[in-house]
Amino acid sequence: MALHLKLLNSKGLHRALFISFFAFFLLSLMSCENGLSKMRERLLSKWDKYTVTLTQPVSGGTITANPAIPGDGRVSEGTVIKFTVSPETNHRVKSWSGATVNPGNPNEATLTVNGDVAVSATMVRQYKVTLTQPVSGGTISAAIEGANTEIPEGGKFFDVGTEITFTVNPAEGYWVGSWRGATVSDDVNVATLTVSEDVIVSASIIPAGFVEVVTPPEAFFTTLETSTDLSSANPAAPGSPLPDFHYRGVFYENRRVKLSPYCMGKTEVTYRLWKEVHDWAMGHGYYFAHAGQKGAIWGGYDPDLHSDLEPVTLVS
Repeated sequence: MALHLKLLNSKGLHRALFISFFAFFLLSLMSCENGLSKMRERLLSKWDKYTVTLTQPVSGGTITANPAIPGDGRVSEGTVIKFTVSPETNHRVKSWSGATVNPGNPNEATLTVNGDVAVSATMVRQYKVTLTQPVSGGTISAAIEGANTEIPEGGKFFDVGTEITFTVNPAEGYWVGSWRGATVSDDVNVATLTVSEDVIVSASIIPAGFVEVVTPPEAFFTTLETSTDLSSANPAAPGSPLPDFHYRGVFYENRRVKLSPYCMGKTEVTYRLWKEVHDWAMGHGYYFAHAGQKGAIWGGYDPDLHSDLEPVTLVS
């Protein structure tokens, strides 16, 4: 009897030990699986993330990202990021790199992360070009690379460096007298502008009956020796005290010049009419070395002895 109980106790102990061991094995296995799972997650979290680098413009605006890019730049694969530029005044987004621009809003671009990528936006400065149409005698059109472009009455902004060609279409019996804000070409009806600042472009159109169009021959003119010493008037002369703009029209000895077509008045202009033109020009950025005077040029000139209806002289 005692032996039988001893055997039973021995079998129970073995069963208990077996159950305990099996339970410990299961717990260890579960713990190990859990550890492996966490390790797998950590590894995958490294493997399915990519570096997104956002470079801000040097000037002209700032870029924000939504969602924000972490400090280490690591973003999970498949994440959709929206980039938005806040342009500074008179700037626009010229292009995006690394992200796809929103067709309806050039200030926005999106990115679906699927690899390492650098995102940036190129900004461009813009300036306002205002085109003033003549009161009468013709119209002015504008074109960029041969394609007409409309410039509304209030002006239009263009990228810096844009080259615009302006063309006057004069009515019959009218000529282009001068251009303002653009550089006249060999054809007096055409002027060009490379945008670099805010500018107003206009052309004065005058009746052909008041002027004679002079077309010089296709050749250079070499000025002849003169008895007057003009060396000090040469802006290129070493040590010349005179500013270039003041003597651009001086024909010092052996200077070679090529003349473009120009208009010459058929009749004299009264000082009264010239004064109106002069005052307008001075208010619009023009400069005159000599503002003109009534009548006689030399011989003790006294303006009180002359009338506004006399011809204007000494204008340069």
